[in-house]
Amino acid sequence: MDERLFLPYDNSCGVKLEVSVSRAVKDGKFAFCCGQADMGSDGYPQRKYDLKSQTSISIKLMEDVFQKINSSLEELVRVQIHYINDGQLSENEYQTYFESLLPENANPILIFTPLPNLFYDGLSVEIDGISCKEPNPKKTEIKKNVLCELINAGGFIFSIFKSTSQGISLKNQVEEQFNYLMEKMDDLSIDQENILKIYTYYATEDKLDAIRKIATYRNTVFGSNIPPCSDVPVEQFNSDLQGEEFRLEVVMAKPGTRIRQLKHSDLSSACQLPYSNRMDLAREANNFIFFATHHPYHNDGELLYPGQIEKQTRYCMETMKEGLAYFGSDFTDMMKMTTFYKGNEKDFHNNLSIRNSYLRNPGAASTGVPLKHFTFPEQLIQVEGIACMKRTGLKLTDLSCKK
Repeated sequence: MDERLFLPYDNSCGVKLEVSVSRAVKDGKFAFCCGQADMGSDGYPQRKYDLKSQTSISIKLMEDVFQKINSSLEELVRVQIHYINDGQLSENEYQTYFESLLPENANPILIFTPLPNLFYDGLSVEIDGISCKEPNPKKTEIKKNVLCELINAGGFIFSIFKSTSQGISLKNQVEEQFNYLMEKMDDLSIDQENILKIYTYYATEDKLDAIRKIATYRNTVFGSNIPPCSDVPVEQFNSDLQGEEFRLEVVMAKPGTRIRQLKHSDLSSACQLPYSNRMDLAREANNFIFFATHHPYHNDGELLYPGQIEKQTRYCMETMKEGLAYFGSDFTDMMKMTTFYKGNEKDFHNNLSIRNSYLRNPGAASTGVPLKHFTFPEQLIQVEGIACMKRTGLKLTDLSCKK
């Protein structure tokens, strides 16, 4: 019998969260953990503004979480580091320190997400991760002004692309990274349909101009077959590469994998993003469903409920609910959710309460990421996630109930 494991959020760190979220969820070879942070039982960061100390504690918390769900740091394939770039460490220095805290044989793809702030005053970093039984070694290549890192794991390929040359415009960074992605796909014999998710991270002052350049070139590359995408505006990258403004992350299914697509035309409530051709809302492979970011936009491109985070949140969750139903699943099958939001403490708890009302108890591993602003000022939230197919005979196990 298949078994899905949930490690419920026990609130031992004092963070005010509803009980429906989980610290980690595991299904098959893959485990997903929520954001780990150095929070004490009083609900406050214990080592305020100390990036190194908080990083060390967060990794130890992640190790404990994965062990409890029958995984380990050695099995990590993707780690996302949401942190405040205070300029004291370059990204290369921080990456070296971060990697020194991992087991010697752990070598995941690292996604550094510089932010203007985190939700709790004094908090400098929050870390989440994906693990897989028996991941293959990470490969690194540098070619055509682009560095590419990728890992094969559980029928998927996780990859990150970064520029390597100084003084290249945002437009050229976008084009070079997408072009190298296409070259790697040819090398790996991967079709466009096998791209399950694209993440773009852009660090520019003019967010609207950036998304126009990204979406326009993405349209050129994929035409009417755009994969599910998440576009994330971040703070300035603190790399040694002066003028770096763009990074591309891609999750692909290995050749020969059966892919199911949720097309834009299959969902009446599907949003339409500015400048973008209509993209797939989700793609499923190997029992996992990768969702595009759900935005509070109507299918004609109009921003809905400007400045109203509760209504925008509910709209995003309803469209995701419809997307899950297309695959015969529901929110009991959500593994990992990431919510990017804008607002104060009240806004955060209001949107969190709405999101969690859709989840089972215990529910998905969840990470909330505060952003300074989106493409349009009155957009306050966007939600994306990874779900797993509902299967006959699947057993759901709450690890808090196991002795």
